[in-house]
Amino acid sequence: MDKLKIVNLQQENIKRQQQNKEILDYLSSLKKEYKRDDNSILRKNFSNYEKYKKGITVIVPSYQGQNVIINCLKSLENQTMDKDLFDIIIVLNGESSLTLEVINQFKENHEMNNIYVYESSIANASIARNIALDNANREFILFLDDDDYLSENYLEKMYQYADYDTVVISQIVDVDQNNNKNYDNPINNQIKSVLEKEINAFSDLNMVLTINACKLIPPTIKLNNLRYNEALKNGEDIVFFTEFFVKNYMNVYVIPAREQVYYYRLIRDNSVSRKQMSFEFNVNDRLRVIKLLNDLLREMKSYQNEEFDFIISKINAQSSFVKSYLEINSNERKKVFDTIREKQLSYFPYHIINRGQANKLIISYCFPPYIDTSANVMAKRIRNSGEVVDVVYNEMDRVRVKDDNTNILVEDLIEERIEISSYSSFSSWKPINDFCEEGLRKISSEKQYNEVYSRALWPGSHFLAYLFKRLHPNIKWIAEFSDPILYDIHGKERYASIDSKNAECAKNNKEKI
Repeated sequence: MDKLKIVNLQQENIKRQQQNKEILDYLSSLKKEYKRDDNSILRKNFSNYEKYKKGITVIVPSYQGQNVIINCLKSLENQTMDKDLFDIIIVLNGESSLTLEVINQFKENHEMNNIYVYESSIANASIARNIALDNANREFILFLDDDDYLSENYLEKMYQYADYDTVVISQIVDVDQNNNKNYDNPINNQIKSVLEKEINAFSDLNMVLTINACKLIPPTIKLNNLRYNEALKNGEDIVFFTEFFVKNYMNVYVIPAREQVYYYRLIRDNSVSRKQMSFEFNVNDRLRVIKLLNDLLREMKSYQNEEFDFIISKINAQSSFVKSYLEINSNERKKVFDTIREKQLSYFPYHIINRGQANKLIISYCFPPYIDTSANVMAKRIRNSGEVVDVVYNEMDRVRVKDDNTNILVEDLIEERIEISSYSSFSSWKPINDFCEEGLRKISSEKQYNEVYSRALWPGSHFLAYLFKRLHPNIKWIAEFSDPILYDIHGKERYASIDSKNAECAKNNKEKI
């Protein structure tokens, strides 16, 4: 390389280092009390944030809130943060009520000139929050329900730890209608479990990430024009925050326990967590949410990243409501499954809905999603029986093409797939032996089956079924020999010599039997 090129490269490197230093100096000026991942900062462009006023916009949607909003307002009045650093946007939604009068009276009596009220005739919390987002002009956003309230230091401490690439999370305390406080609710236990340690937000804070409460959000929401889905009756926060976290590279920071920063959440009889079971709420509403999460899945570029797994976990959680409904209303199984199929979802966790239903074990060396005639035949056998089953099959990537679309043949009738990672082969004893050994290890010894069903073309299915039957002599075993085993599709005899290695495998297997 000539000297001129070397000099140019050195100059470019110096320029790049100077640019990085300017960004890092800016971050240092924020005087945060905790360590940052400086590499992530280099991905951000903060110039667009300059149009926002310093401080926090508190967004409060309110529907018929005249009897509960006063505690919310008092907690905001008592904040230790300078009132010049935060605005309160309250959006009244639905038919008119006395809430506006309560707010105006409070605003006048307590000189709360940072309260701004908007109204919508439509009773919809998503519409209300979107109106507030459109009118918010502070650096950070905080959502607060009209019946919830904050510790006095809440806004000051949340802002102290805030940054443009970080979502700040506080503890959340459940308060019942008798004012009893529960610091050990499931969400807060999750938050407390990660205090003072490095975390993986997608797994360690799975529940808290997708609720509206107890977090301070940077203005990325407004910059990306992210809004709540106004067609959803409930679950809109799950879709909103799932999209936010999977599409934005965000750090997550949990405020230390010593700060005693608490979001107090009132638990009422009509809270979503206490909704009365119904087909509309448990099935239709959940499937609407799952449909939107499926749309997010299709946007993911990789099926092997944390964001993809995070979306899957949210879909799985929603499906648990469907399972709960079926446990009480088992006679509506067909109606529920027909409704699921109508959504044409790319992913639905039937294994969760079917949990505890399988009494039959299917052993089929070839099985969907692998494209194979014997795989499709076995899928049809399951479909015709209409029973929920567990399936043992082999990983066939080496010899068969995979097509996930073939899963639709039978996916709704499978509780558990047990994939065996043995060497795929059709012509020697060792693959049969390996398939059997790993199969016996993977089939749960705790699960009780009434029947095992095996089918050949490939005989490994029958060998594993035979060994399983030997271990469970009372189980019914059905073996289907409908395809040629001795002869191949060309009418030629299938033949493989038993060499020393194969003979040793056979001997070992016989000793185990």
